[in-house]
Amino acid sequence: MISATGRAYIALWAERGYLAGLMLGPVLIKLACFMGALALGWQDNMVKLTLILIPALFAEGWMLSHFTRLLVLGQRWPFRPSGDEDADMAELEGRMRGILPGTVCYVLINIILGAVFALAAAYAFPNVDGPISPEDIPPGASLILLAVMAALVICFRLLWLYIPLAVRASGVDFLQDFDGMKNLLSLFGLWLLCSVPAFVAVQIGGSFAVMIVGGPESDFASYIVVILKVIADTLKNLICTAGVVYAWRELSVGKPQ
Repeated sequence: MISATGRAYIALWAERGYLAGLMLGPVLIKLACFMGALALGWQDNMVKLTLILIPALFAEGWMLSHFTRLLVLGQRWPFRPSGDEDADMAELEGRMRGILPGTVCYVLINIILGAVFALAAAYAFPNVDGPISPEDIPPGASLILLAVMAALVICFRLLWLYIPLAVRASGVDFLQDFDGMKNLLSLFGLWLLCSVPAFVAVQIGGSFAVMIVGGPESDFASYIVVILKVIADTLKNLICTAGVVYAWRELSVGKPQ
């Protein structure tokens, strides 16, 4: 867990120039989707927010699939033709057979997550619309939320299935490599080590933004916080993907096709 996390941060720094170009489009698309959700007042509605984010999920899945192929196969985007038409077409076809399933899988995973959280919220807080305060929490809500969290922990391996698909490896072998409670807890710990710094950066940056531009009621401050969240979330997803890739490789995965 520790070595995979360290290698993930090193890889992100070493490839910072390449990733800056790779993530530009997905970040802009995600920003546009979040800004649209904020303008429409959908930021607190999980179903509507997930729907409006679908274009961003496709862009991010494409980005993460390309990053996975760089880490595992050494392939970079954009594709540079060699001049051999047959070899170039074969390589392009191979890339497409990895990028497309990886991207679609990433989108489906996030849509399912959004649906699970929306259903949990509907059952736990049936009479609450919008932000939730402590007095709105009904007695049985904690049990429902604990059940959802337990299910997510047990199914945590499934959240990374886009990684083997992106390099045309076996998803079944991937899940077996992370089988067992020890590997599952290590995977969860790796995700925390990769995610917490991004979360802390958003909290600190958001607090400074609110102080500088006029308080929490300022619309300008809200948009700055959204921008920070989008950038930090994208970097977090890149780091987490790299961390899981390195952990997977250390667990002796089967060679991708």
